[in-house]
Amino acid sequence: MSAITFDMIGVLTSIPQPEVLLFEKERREYRIFELLVEKYDITRPQFDKAVESTFSTIEFERENRCFDYGIARITHLLLTNLSLVPEYATRIMIEQLFNDSIFNLQLAPREGSYAVLEHLKREGFKLGLIVNTLFSSGDAFREFVIINLGFQSIFDSMVFSNEIGFLKPHSLIFDASMRELSIDNPQEILHIGDNPKTDIIGAKEANLKTGFFQNRRHRLPDSLKPNLEICDLIELPDLISHFDW
Repeated sequence: MSAITFDMIGVLTSIPQPEVLLFEKERREYRIFELLVEKYDITRPQFDKAVESTFSTIEFERENRCFDYGIARITHLLLTNLSLVPEYATRIMIEQLFNDSIFNLQLAPREGSYAVLEHLKREGFKLGLIVNTLFSSGDAFREFVIINLGFQSIFDSMVFSNEIGFLKPHSLIFDASMRELSIDNPQEILHIGDNPKTDIIGAKEANLKTGFFQNRRHRLPDSLKPNLEICDLIELPDLISHFDW
């Protein structure tokens, strides 16, 4: 094994609280409505209906095709549902409100995460991130990971779904990570994640080795067997050193 890839939220960082997620969603929608109502003749019920239609379409595409709209397409779909064709500057301002979401979730690095990554790096492993970006762009995640989380240049590869066009568990996002890590054999990569569907099933179908990070967000089905399970990142180096790969 020569590389380890990680999901980010819930593995390398804390988990956002439900009330924080709800507040951020409502804040973002209010700010977008506020921006549009200053320039266009729309009502809040019209806006709410367009938002509901927009995200119903997005969720359908995500569930059925693993397709990631990305914030530019989300913005375009919302404006289309409102029958609006705003100037470029307004579109960019709406996209920025989506981008800001990752910075507003009050996430913090898990205790010891940087030390573990640094140790694995010293041991010669290539390190990567594979992230479903959802409502922020890859660029926003890069800024967040590097600046806010302080990981700087620890990762050899950072792959984000909005830039690939597909979300985990689609194999293309794992394939993209392999290319960035310059690894031809997927069995040389261990992927660590906390979501049984997107991380474990997805990585298995892409022929990567898998590690399940246990936390309160997701329960691992009895029928799904990853290569290893951890409750704390600090366990990872020792488990890897003793595992018969």
